[in-house]
Amino acid sequence: MIEKESIMREVFIYQNERTGLVPTYMAQPKYKGSDFKNLHRISSIGRIVDILEHFPDDEDIIERCERWAEGVWKYHRSKYGGLHDYVDVNTGEPSARGPTRPTGLERPFGLETFIEGEEKGAFIDWTYTSYYGSASLAFAFLFKVTGKEKYKVWCDALIDFVWDRRRRPTNIPPHTLTITGEYGDPIDTDCLYWVNKIFRIYRLLGEGVYRDIALTATDAWIKYGWVEEWEHFVVCVHGDGSPGEGDVFERIYGDGKYNTLEAMVRAYDATGDGRYMDYFDRFWGCLERNSVGGLFPQVLCRGKRVTSGRGFNRKYADERGVDLGQSIFLNLVIDAYDVTGDERYLRKAILFNENLRLKDERFKRGYEAAATRLETVARQRLYLIQRGFKGFSVDFMRMLRLAVNGRF
Repeated sequence: MIEKESIMREVFIYQNERTGLVPTYMAQPKYKGSDFKNLHRISSIGRIVDILEHFPDDEDIIERCERWAEGVWKYHRSKYGGLHDYVDVNTGEPSARGPTRPTGLERPFGLETFIEGEEKGAFIDWTYTSYYGSASLAFAFLFKVTGKEKYKVWCDALIDFVWDRRRRPTNIPPHTLTITGEYGDPIDTDCLYWVNKIFRIYRLLGEGVYRDIALTATDAWIKYGWVEEWEHFVVCVHGDGSPGEGDVFERIYGDGKYNTLEAMVRAYDATGDGRYMDYFDRFWGCLERNSVGGLFPQVLCRGKRVTSGRGFNRKYADERGVDLGQSIFLNLVIDAYDVTGDERYLRKAILFNENLRLKDERFKRGYEAAATRLETVARQRLYLIQRGFKGFSVDFMRMLRLAVNGRF
Protein backbone atom coordinates (compact mmCIF):
# COMPACT_ATOMS: atom_id res chain seq x y z
CA MET A 1 0.00 0.00 0.00
CA ILE A 2 1.43 3.38 -1.02
CA GLU A 3 1.27 5.93 1.80
CA LYS A 4 0.41 9.56 1.22
CA GLU A 5 3.49 10.71 3.13
CA SER A 6 5.81 8.81 0.81
CA ILE A 7 4.17 10.29 -2.30
CA MET A 8 4.43 13.81 -0.91
CA ARG A 9 8.04 13.20 0.10
CA GLU A 10 9.26 11.27 -2.92
CA VAL A 11 7.33 12.96 -5.75
CA PHE A 12 5.92 16.34 -4.80
CA ILE A 13 8.62 17.69 -2.50
CA TYR A 14 10.41 19.32 -5.45
CA GLN A 15 7.32 20.33 -7.43
CA ASN A 16 8.13 23.74 -8.87
CA GLU A 17 5.90 26.45 -7.44
CA ARG A 18 5.96 28.50 -10.64
CA THR A 19 5.50 25.85 -13.34
CA GLY A 20 3.84 23.05 -11.36
CA LEU A 21 6.26 20.56 -12.93
CA VAL A 22 7.97 17.75 -11.03
CA PRO A 23 11.61 16.98 -11.92
CA THR A 24 11.75 13.82 -13.98
CA TYR A 25 14.24 12.15 -11.64
CA MET A 26 11.64 12.44 -8.85
CA ALA A 27 8.67 11.30 -10.90
CA GLN A 28 10.60 8.50 -12.63
CA PRO A 29 13.48 7.30 -10.42
CA LYS A 30 15.18 5.49 -13.34
CA TYR A 31 16.26 8.96 -14.53
CA LYS A 32 18.82 9.56 -11.81
CA GLY A 33 21.66 12.04 -11.88
CA SER A 34 22.30 15.74 -12.06
CA ASP A 35 21.44 15.89 -15.77
CA PHE A 36 17.77 15.49 -14.90
CA LYS A 37 17.57 17.67 -11.80
CA ASN A 38 16.07 20.61 -13.68
CA LEU A 39 14.30 18.75 -16.48
CA HIS A 40 10.77 17.50 -16.95
CA ARG A 41 10.17 14.83 -19.57
CA ILE A 42 6.65 14.50 -20.93
CA SER A 43 6.56 10.80 -20.02
CA SER A 44 6.70 11.75 -16.32
CA ILE A 45 3.07 12.88 -16.38
CA GLY A 46 2.05 9.23 -16.51
CA ARG A 47 2.90 8.98 -12.81
CA ILE A 48 -0.32 10.88 -12.11
CA VAL A 49 -2.31 7.79 -13.09
CA ASP A 50 -0.63 5.60 -10.44
CA ILE A 51 -1.05 8.31 -7.82
CA LEU A 52 -4.74 8.93 -8.51
CA GLU A 53 -5.50 5.21 -8.53
CA HIS A 54 -4.34 5.14 -4.91
CA PHE A 55 -5.69 8.55 -3.82
CA PRO A 56 -8.83 9.30 -5.87
CA ASP A 57 -10.42 11.29 -3.02
CA ASP A 58 -7.46 13.07 -1.44
CA GLU A 59 -7.90 16.80 -2.08
CA ASP A 60 -4.26 17.70 -1.38
CA ILE A 61 -2.90 15.17 -3.82
CA ILE A 62 -5.53 15.92 -6.46
CA GLU A 63 -4.61 19.63 -6.24
CA ARG A 64 -0.92 18.75 -6.71
CA CYS A 65 -1.75 16.56 -9.70
CA GLU A 66 -3.85 19.32 -11.24
CA ARG A 67 -1.01 21.81 -10.97
CA TRP A 68 1.31 19.26 -12.56
CA ALA A 69 -1.10 18.59 -15.44
CA GLU A 70 -1.69 22.29 -16.03
CA GLY A 71 2.08 22.82 -16.21
CA VAL A 72 2.39 20.06 -18.79
CA TRP A 73 -0.35 21.56 -20.96
CA LYS A 74 1.10 25.04 -20.69
CA TYR A 75 4.77 24.28 -21.24
CA HIS A 76 5.01 20.98 -23.13
CA ARG A 77 2.42 21.74 -25.79
CA SER A 78 4.01 23.60 -28.67
CA LYS A 79 2.37 26.24 -30.85
CA TYR A 80 1.93 23.51 -33.48
CA GLY A 81 -0.04 21.25 -31.12
CA GLY A 82 2.70 18.67 -30.71
CA LEU A 83 4.54 17.97 -27.48
CA HIS A 84 8.04 19.02 -26.48
CA ASP A 85 9.94 16.02 -25.11
CA TYR A 86 11.83 17.93 -22.39
CA VAL A 87 11.29 21.32 -20.78
CA ASP A 88 13.14 23.12 -18.01
CA VAL A 89 11.36 22.62 -14.69
CA ASN A 90 12.02 26.19 -13.55
CA THR A 91 11.22 28.12 -16.74
CA GLY A 92 9.13 25.76 -18.87
CA GLU A 93 11.44 26.40 -21.83
CA PRO A 94 11.99 23.46 -24.26
CA SER A 95 15.32 21.69 -23.79
CA ALA A 96 17.49 19.56 -26.07
CA ARG A 97 19.00 17.66 -23.17
CA GLY A 98 17.97 14.14 -22.30
CA PRO A 99 18.81 10.45 -22.58
CA THR A 100 17.33 10.09 -26.08
CA ARG A 101 19.67 12.71 -27.55
CA PRO A 102 22.43 13.82 -25.15
CA THR A 103 24.18 15.82 -27.87
CA GLY A 104 20.98 17.32 -29.25
CA LEU A 105 21.65 15.76 -32.66
CA GLU A 106 20.05 12.35 -32.52
CA ARG A 107 17.07 11.74 -34.83
CA PRO A 108 14.11 9.44 -34.33
CA PHE A 109 14.11 6.26 -36.41
CA GLY A 110 13.68 7.11 -40.08
CA LEU A 111 13.19 10.86 -39.60
CA GLU A 112 15.48 13.34 -41.36
CA THR A 113 13.28 16.44 -41.17
CA PHE A 114 14.44 19.72 -39.64
CA ILE A 115 11.83 21.91 -38.08
CA GLU A 116 11.09 25.53 -37.24
CA GLY A 117 13.56 26.72 -39.89
CA GLU A 118 16.55 25.62 -37.84
CA GLU A 119 19.82 25.09 -39.64
CA LYS A 120 21.11 21.60 -40.33
CA GLY A 121 22.67 20.21 -37.19
CA ALA A 122 20.15 21.70 -34.78
CA PHE A 123 18.23 19.31 -32.57
CA ILE A 124 14.84 17.97 -33.67
CA ASP A 125 12.18 18.34 -30.99
CA TRP A 126 10.43 14.98 -31.12
CA THR A 127 9.04 12.44 -28.69
CA TYR A 128 7.32 9.05 -28.66
CA THR A 129 3.58 8.85 -29.23
CA SER A 130 3.54 6.59 -26.18
CA TYR A 131 4.06 9.77 -24.16
CA TYR A 132 1.12 11.45 -25.87
CA GLY A 133 -0.82 8.48 -24.59
CA SER A 134 0.60 8.93 -21.09
CA ALA A 135 -0.52 12.56 -21.04
CA SER A 136 -3.96 11.75 -22.45
CA LEU A 137 -4.48 9.02 -19.87
CA ALA A 138 -3.40 11.33 -17.05
CA PHE A 139 -5.83 14.01 -18.26
CA ALA A 140 -8.60 11.39 -18.52
CA PHE A 141 -8.00 10.32 -14.92
CA LEU A 142 -8.17 13.93 -13.76
CA PHE A 143 -11.43 14.40 -15.67
CA LYS A 144 -12.83 11.28 -14.03
CA VAL A 145 -11.74 12.41 -10.55
CA THR A 146 -12.59 16.12 -10.75
CA GLY A 147 -15.29 16.31 -13.43
CA LYS A 148 -13.51 19.32 -14.94
CA GLU A 149 -14.21 19.35 -18.66
CA LYS A 150 -10.90 20.98 -19.61
CA TYR A 151 -9.03 17.77 -18.85
CA LYS A 152 -11.14 15.81 -21.30
CA VAL A 153 -10.60 18.51 -23.92
CA TRP A 154 -6.84 18.22 -23.41
CA CYS A 155 -7.01 14.41 -23.50
CA ASP A 156 -8.90 14.44 -26.80
CA ALA A 157 -6.68 17.11 -28.37
CA LEU A 158 -3.58 14.95 -27.94
CA ILE A 159 -5.36 11.83 -29.17
CA ASP A 160 -6.52 13.71 -32.25
CA PHE A 161 -3.02 15.07 -32.89
CA VAL A 162 -1.65 11.51 -33.11
CA TRP A 163 -4.60 9.86 -34.83
CA ASP A 164 -4.93 12.56 -37.49
CA ARG A 165 -1.37 11.68 -38.52
CA ARG A 166 -1.93 7.97 -39.01
CA ARG A 167 -0.85 6.58 -42.36
CA ARG A 168 -3.54 6.22 -45.00
CA PRO A 169 -4.98 3.95 -46.17
CA THR A 170 -3.43 1.53 -43.64
CA ASN A 171 -4.52 3.36 -40.44
CA ILE A 172 -1.15 2.63 -38.80
CA PRO A 173 -0.40 5.33 -36.20
CA PRO A 174 3.09 6.81 -35.78
CA HIS A 175 5.43 5.81 -32.96
CA THR A 176 7.28 9.15 -32.91
CA LEU A 177 6.26 12.70 -33.76
CA THR A 178 8.02 16.02 -34.00
CA ILE A 179 6.23 18.99 -32.48
CA THR A 180 4.97 19.80 -35.99
CA GLY A 181 3.56 16.30 -36.47
CA GLU A 182 6.18 14.84 -38.80
CA TYR A 183 7.55 11.31 -38.56
CA GLY A 184 9.45 8.75 -40.52
CA ASP A 185 9.12 5.25 -41.85
CA PRO A 186 9.10 2.34 -41.03
CA ILE A 187 6.81 2.37 -37.99
CA ASP A 188 7.73 0.45 -34.85
CA THR A 189 5.61 -1.56 -32.39
CA ASP A 190 6.20 1.34 -29.99
CA CYS A 191 3.05 2.80 -31.57
CA LEU A 192 1.12 0.13 -29.67
CA TYR A 193 2.08 1.75 -26.37
CA TRP A 194 -0.17 4.59 -27.52
CA VAL A 195 -2.89 2.22 -28.73
CA ASN A 196 -2.96 0.32 -25.43
CA LYS A 197 -3.33 3.58 -23.51
CA ILE A 198 -6.29 4.54 -25.70
CA PHE A 199 -7.88 1.19 -24.78
CA ARG A 200 -7.35 2.14 -21.12
CA ILE A 201 -9.04 5.51 -21.68
CA TYR A 202 -11.98 3.67 -23.24
CA ARG A 203 -12.25 1.44 -20.16
CA LEU A 204 -12.01 4.49 -17.89
CA LEU A 205 -14.49 6.80 -19.64
CA GLY A 206 -16.58 4.29 -21.61
CA GLU A 207 -16.87 6.33 -24.80
CA GLY A 208 -16.96 4.30 -28.00
CA VAL A 209 -14.80 6.73 -29.97
CA TYR A 210 -11.74 5.65 -27.98
CA ARG A 211 -12.51 1.98 -28.54
CA ASP A 212 -12.97 2.54 -32.27
CA ILE A 213 -9.63 4.32 -32.64
CA ALA A 214 -7.74 1.65 -30.68
CA LEU A 215 -9.43 -1.22 -32.53
CA THR A 216 -8.78 0.31 -35.94
CA ALA A 217 -5.08 0.68 -35.12
CA THR A 218 -4.91 -2.84 -33.65
CA ASP A 219 -6.55 -4.36 -36.72
CA ALA A 220 -4.07 -2.47 -38.90
CA TRP A 221 -1.12 -3.93 -36.98
CA ILE A 222 -2.58 -7.42 -37.30
CA LYS A 223 -3.06 -6.98 -41.04
CA TYR A 224 0.42 -5.65 -41.76
CA GLY A 225 2.49 -6.88 -38.80
CA TRP A 226 1.42 -10.53 -38.40
CA VAL A 227 3.27 -13.21 -40.38
CA GLU A 228 1.16 -16.34 -40.68
CA GLU A 229 4.06 -18.64 -41.56
CA TRP A 230 6.10 -17.66 -38.49
CA GLU A 231 3.16 -17.25 -36.10
CA HIS A 232 4.44 -14.02 -34.64
CA PHE A 233 4.27 -10.28 -35.23
CA VAL A 234 7.21 -8.31 -36.57
CA VAL A 235 8.70 -5.24 -34.96
CA CYS A 236 8.32 -2.83 -37.92
CA VAL A 237 5.99 -2.25 -40.85
CA HIS A 238 5.92 0.31 -43.61
CA GLY A 239 3.25 2.93 -43.06
CA ASP A 240 1.84 2.40 -46.55
CA GLY A 241 1.57 -1.36 -46.02
CA SER A 242 4.19 -2.24 -48.63
CA PRO A 243 6.44 -5.28 -47.99
CA GLY A 244 9.70 -4.61 -46.18
CA GLU A 245 13.14 -6.15 -46.39
CA GLY A 246 15.65 -6.64 -43.59
CA ASP A 247 15.82 -7.68 -39.96
CA VAL A 248 13.09 -5.41 -38.59
CA PHE A 249 10.57 -6.97 -40.98
CA GLU A 250 11.52 -10.51 -39.91
CA ARG A 251 11.99 -10.13 -36.16
CA ILE A 252 10.07 -9.37 -32.99
CA TYR A 253 12.05 -8.38 -29.93
CA GLY A 254 12.10 -6.37 -26.74
CA ASP A 255 8.90 -4.58 -25.78
CA GLY A 256 7.41 -5.36 -29.19
CA LYS A 257 6.49 -8.77 -27.77
CA TYR A 258 4.75 -7.31 -24.75
CA ASN A 259 2.95 -4.56 -26.68
CA THR A 260 1.45 -6.87 -29.29
CA LEU A 261 0.30 -9.43 -26.73
CA GLU A 262 -1.24 -6.68 -24.60
CA ALA A 263 -3.04 -5.20 -27.61
CA MET A 264 -4.67 -8.57 -28.33
CA VAL A 265 -5.90 -8.87 -24.73
CA ARG A 266 -7.23 -5.31 -24.66
CA ALA A 267 -8.91 -5.68 -28.04
CA TYR A 268 -10.68 -8.84 -26.83
CA ASP A 269 -11.69 -7.06 -23.63
CA ALA A 270 -13.22 -4.24 -25.67
CA THR A 271 -15.10 -6.49 -28.10
CA GLY A 272 -15.37 -10.10 -26.92
CA ASP A 273 -14.14 -11.09 -30.38
CA GLY A 274 -12.27 -14.39 -30.05
CA ARG A 275 -10.01 -13.78 -33.05
CA TYR A 276 -7.85 -11.46 -30.94
CA MET A 277 -7.19 -14.22 -28.42
CA ASP A 278 -6.43 -16.58 -31.33
CA TYR A 279 -3.53 -14.29 -32.26
CA PHE A 280 -2.51 -14.16 -28.60
CA ASP A 281 -2.56 -17.96 -28.39
CA ARG A 282 -0.55 -18.51 -31.55
CA PHE A 283 2.07 -15.95 -30.63
CA TRP A 284 2.26 -17.33 -27.08
CA GLY A 285 2.66 -20.81 -28.58
CA CYS A 286 5.57 -19.61 -30.72
CA LEU A 287 7.24 -18.17 -27.65
CA GLU A 288 6.65 -21.44 -25.77
CA ARG A 289 8.18 -23.51 -28.57
CA ASN A 290 11.27 -21.31 -28.46
CA SER A 291 11.52 -21.16 -24.67
CA VAL A 292 14.55 -22.22 -22.64
CA GLY A 293 13.66 -23.99 -19.42
CA GLY A 294 10.14 -22.64 -19.74
CA LEU A 295 11.32 -19.02 -20.08
CA PHE A 296 10.64 -16.93 -23.19
CA PRO A 297 13.23 -15.59 -25.66
CA GLN A 298 14.18 -11.97 -26.20
CA VAL A 299 14.24 -12.22 -30.00
CA LEU A 300 12.31 -14.26 -32.55
CA CYS A 301 13.39 -14.23 -36.18
CA ARG A 302 11.26 -16.00 -38.77
CA GLY A 303 9.69 -18.12 -36.04
CA LYS A 304 12.94 -19.10 -34.27
CA ARG A 305 14.86 -17.93 -31.21
CA VAL A 306 18.12 -16.16 -32.08
CA THR A 307 20.99 -14.93 -29.91
CA SER A 308 22.62 -12.35 -32.16
CA GLY A 309 21.84 -9.55 -34.57
CA ARG A 310 19.28 -6.81 -34.42
CA GLY A 311 17.25 -6.65 -31.24
CA PHE A 312 19.53 -8.92 -29.21
CA ASN A 313 20.84 -6.96 -26.24
CA ARG A 314 22.72 -8.48 -23.32
CA LYS A 315 21.34 -5.76 -21.06
CA TYR A 316 17.93 -7.42 -21.43
CA ALA A 317 18.77 -11.08 -22.12
CA ASP A 318 21.10 -13.80 -20.88
CA GLU A 319 23.63 -15.62 -23.01
CA ARG A 320 20.99 -18.13 -24.19
CA GLY A 321 18.76 -15.37 -25.50
CA VAL A 322 16.25 -15.56 -22.62
CA ASP A 323 14.39 -12.30 -22.03
CA LEU A 324 15.01 -10.85 -18.56
CA GLY A 325 11.49 -9.38 -18.46
CA GLN A 326 9.73 -12.67 -17.72
CA SER A 327 7.40 -11.13 -15.12
CA ILE A 328 5.79 -9.09 -17.89
CA PHE A 329 4.74 -12.30 -19.64
CA LEU A 330 3.33 -13.61 -16.36
CA ASN A 331 1.23 -10.48 -15.94
CA LEU A 332 0.02 -10.69 -19.54
CA VAL A 333 -1.25 -14.25 -19.24
CA ILE A 334 -2.99 -13.33 -15.96
CA ASP A 335 -4.56 -10.43 -17.88
CA ALA A 336 -5.73 -12.96 -20.49
CA TYR A 337 -7.43 -14.96 -17.76
CA ASP A 338 -8.99 -11.86 -16.23
CA VAL A 339 -10.69 -10.79 -19.45
CA THR A 340 -11.68 -14.23 -20.77
CA GLY A 341 -12.30 -16.31 -17.64
CA ASP A 342 -10.78 -19.20 -19.62
CA GLU A 343 -9.18 -21.78 -17.32
CA ARG A 344 -6.43 -22.39 -19.89
CA TYR A 345 -4.81 -19.05 -19.19
CA LEU A 346 -4.77 -19.52 -15.43
CA ARG A 347 -3.16 -22.92 -15.97
CA LYS A 348 -0.55 -21.30 -18.20
CA ALA A 349 0.07 -18.62 -15.59
CA ILE A 350 0.58 -21.16 -12.80
CA LEU A 351 2.98 -23.27 -14.86
CA PHE A 352 4.86 -20.20 -16.08
CA ASN A 353 5.14 -19.00 -12.49
CA GLU A 354 6.60 -22.34 -11.41
CA ASN A 355 9.22 -22.12 -14.15
CA LEU A 356 10.08 -18.59 -13.11
CA ARG A 357 9.94 -19.07 -9.33
CA LEU A 358 12.94 -21.40 -9.32
CA LYS A 359 15.14 -19.24 -11.55
CA ASP A 360 17.79 -16.74 -10.46
CA GLU A 361 17.10 -13.11 -9.71
CA ARG A 362 18.07 -11.85 -13.16
CA PHE A 363 14.69 -12.97 -14.46
CA LYS A 364 12.62 -11.59 -11.58
CA ARG A 365 12.26 -7.88 -12.24
CA GLY A 366 8.77 -7.14 -10.98
CA TYR A 367 8.25 -10.79 -10.08
CA GLU A 368 7.02 -10.31 -6.52
CA ALA A 369 4.06 -8.17 -7.58
CA ALA A 370 3.13 -10.55 -10.42
CA ALA A 371 3.39 -13.63 -8.19
CA THR A 372 1.27 -11.96 -5.50
CA ARG A 373 -1.33 -11.10 -8.12
CA LEU A 374 -1.42 -14.73 -9.30
CA GLU A 375 -1.77 -16.01 -5.75
CA THR A 376 -4.71 -13.65 -5.17
CA VAL A 377 -6.48 -14.89 -8.30
CA ALA A 378 -5.86 -18.52 -7.33
CA ARG A 379 -7.21 -17.94 -3.81
CA GLN A 380 -10.37 -16.42 -5.27
CA ARG A 381 -10.93 -19.46 -7.45
CA LEU A 382 -10.29 -21.88 -4.57
CA TYR A 383 -12.84 -19.97 -2.53
CA LEU A 384 -15.43 -20.46 -5.28
CA ILE A 385 -14.74 -24.18 -5.35
CA GLN A 386 -15.04 -24.44 -1.58
CA ARG A 387 -18.37 -22.61 -1.83
CA GLY A 388 -19.63 -25.28 -4.21
CA PHE A 389 -19.04 -23.48 -7.51
CA LYS A 390 -19.12 -26.01 -10.36
CA GLY A 391 -17.00 -26.17 -13.48
CA PHE A 392 -13.46 -26.72 -12.18
CA SER A 393 -11.70 -30.07 -12.56
CA VAL A 394 -9.85 -31.87 -9.73
CA ASP A 395 -6.61 -31.39 -11.65
CA PHE A 396 -7.22 -27.66 -11.86
CA MET A 397 -7.91 -27.50 -8.13
CA ARG A 398 -4.51 -29.08 -7.52
CA MET A 399 -2.90 -26.40 -9.70
CA LEU A 400 -4.64 -23.67 -7.73
CA ARG A 401 -3.23 -25.11 -4.51
CA LEU A 402 0.20 -25.07 -6.13
CA ALA A 403 -0.17 -21.36 -6.87
CA VAL A 404 -1.30 -20.63 -3.31
CA ASN A 405 0.88 -22.99 -1.29
CA GLY A 406 3.84 -23.64 -3.56
CA ARG A 407 3.00 -27.35 -3.67
CA PHE A 408 0.20 -29.66 -4.80
